[in-house]
Amino acid sequence: MANNLFQKHKFLTIVIVNVIFISTLLILAEVGLRIAGFGAGLGIPPNFRNVHHVDTLIVKNSFYTDSTGVFKANPEWSWESPIQINADGFRSRSFSDTANAPRNKRILLLGDSFAWGASAIPITKSFGDLLDKEGGYTVYNTGIPGTSPIQYGKMAEMYIPKINPGIVIMAFYMANDVITTEDYEMSLQPNERLFHITNAGMIRAHVKGEYIGDPVEAYQKNAEEYNASLELAANKAKTEDCKSTKRKIRDLLYKTVIGTRLYLTLSLSPKPKSTNKDNSVANKIIRDVANMTEASRAKFYLFAIPFQAEAVDQDMFGAIKPYVIEGLTLDDYAELPDDHFNTEGHRKFYQYIKKTLEAKPWL
Repeated sequence: MANNLFQKHKFLTIVIVNVIFISTLLILAEVGLRIAGFGAGLGIPPNFRNVHHVDTLIVKNSFYTDSTGVFKANPEWSWESPIQINADGFRSRSFSDTANAPRNKRILLLGDSFAWGASAIPITKSFGDLLDKEGGYTVYNTGIPGTSPIQYGKMAEMYIPKINPGIVIMAFYMANDVITTEDYEMSLQPNERLFHITNAGMIRAHVKGEYIGDPVEAYQKNAEEYNASLELAANKAKTEDCKSTKRKIRDLLYKTVIGTRLYLTLSLSPKPKSTNKDNSVANKIIRDVANMTEASRAKFYLFAIPFQAEAVDQDMFGAIKPYVIEGLTLDDYAELPDDHFNTEGHRKFYQYIKKTLEAKPWL
C-alpha cells in the first residue's frame, strides 16, 4: 500500500525529499558561517567587495609602488608558474628586448587587470599573451591590477621612448577606468601603494583621499566605509514605500548570513560609472597618450572593454572614438563579483583586436 502511495505521489515525494536535503545543507552552511564569524545584515564583520574577513591579516609584497609612483609587480616575489615578471616589474617580455621585433609589429599595451590577464586560465591565455604568442605581434605589456588611466598615461610617457612601438593599445574598462575630477582625486605618489596585497584580498590604500600606509588600519577603514554605504542605502530605503517588494526581499535576506552575501553580491557588484565628458580626467589622459603616440610616428588604438557585455557609450570619449567589440555575452565573463573576462572572453577580445589591427594596419 505504501508503495502504491509512493507511485501515486512520486513527483511530490521527490520534491519534498529534495527540499529537505537542500534546506539541511543551507542550515549547515549558515551555522558554519556564523561559527566562522560572519554576521547577517548590517554590522557584518569586515567583509567588503573583493575582500573577505580574516582573523589575522598577512601582507604579501607581490606588488609595490616605486619611487616614481608606479604601481608594479615585484620581480623578487615567488610568483607561481606561469607568471614571469620582467626587470621593470611587469608580466611581460623584457622591455629591452626590441632588437629583433619589427616596429610595425611592436605593441605597447596599456591597461589594468584585464591586460594583466586576470581570470584567464592559465593566465598565458589572456588577450595580451595571445596577441604575442599567436597573433604575430611582439607585445610589451604594462597591465597591472588595480591601476587606472592615470598610470596608463605614465606608462606611455615612460615606455614609448624606450620601446619605440609602432602600435600603442589602451584597453579601457568601462567601469573603474571611467574617472572624473568629481569622483577620482588620487594621483600617483612615490612609494605610496595603491593597494595592500593581503590574504584578505587587495585592500585600497587610499580611502576618501587619505593614504593609509598600515594594512590593518586600511582594512578597517575600508570596512567602515563599505558598511557606511550599506547603512546609507538602508536609510534611503526607509524613506521609500515600506511595502515595496525589493525592500521586503532585502529585509528577509538580511536575516541570514547566506542571504546577506547573496543580496550584497547582486546589489553591490561593480557597476559602470557615469561620466561628464566635459570634465573627464580619463579623456584628457587618452588625448595625451594619443598625442604622444602620434608624435612618435606610431598608431594609437583605444579598445573599450564592456562592463558585463553592456553597450558602450562611445560619445563619452569625445573626439577619440574607441573600438568596441560586439557579440560578447555574460558567458564570456567570470562569475561576479569577479567581473573580468574568462578564458573564452579573453580569446574573443584578442580575435577582435587582431582583426582590427589587420583591417587598419600601421604603415
